[in-house]
Amino acid sequence: MKVIRIIGVISTYICMALVAFMMLLMVSDVIARVVFTRPIPGATEWVQVMLVCCMTSLGASIMTGSMVEINMLTKKLKPTAQVVLDIVVLTISLAIIILIAIQQFRAGNRSMQNNIVWSSVKVPQWPFLYLFGFSYAVAALVVIMTIIRKIISLSKGKAEEEVRLGSVDWEFAFGKYHMSMIPAEAFTKKEPEAENAEVKEEVKDHHES
Repeated sequence: MKVIRIIGVISTYICMALVAFMMLLMVSDVIARVVFTRPIPGATEWVQVMLVCCMTSLGASIMTGSMVEINMLTKKLKPTAQVVLDIVVLTISLAIIILIAIQQFRAGNRSMQNNIVWSSVKVPQWPFLYLFGFSYAVAALVVIMTIIRKIISLSKGKAEEEVRLGSVDWEFAFGKYHMSMIPAEAFTKKEPEAENAEVKEEVKDHHES
């Protein structure tokens, strides 16, 4: 898992660099087009390529829980049922992600063999196709590790804790140092009576102050 976290960090920095480059290129193209009436050749194609390559952060997005989740129905299920359903959905997602990664690598091979380039910028396509496939390969590894973690938690009877974690890798999202500062109570469910007592105590302290 440590290797995957390192790859996730590197992929995130790659995505940040691509977004910064894309933003600067778009601003420069607009200025050149409006002020000097000389747009940057191939700017539109470069922006499209950079936008696609931003998928490098897909694995990191999964580990930080940044993916959109709709749990209006599943949250009403018991923790064990929620974890089992998560495993099923993640397995289906894994199959789709692996399929996309394979197709991208195949497309990269065909592009390299046929020496396909973008006409306006004269840049080969295959490095970007490989990068896109690599992004999905990393995401597949993240999903596999998440599935394994959920299965282990389910076997140990920690379904409720796993429901709270979701797909988030807390060490990746917050770092090992910040993880040590999070109290253990944050990962345990409080009883309603305890929560009500804490609320009443806070209200009492507020009135007294």
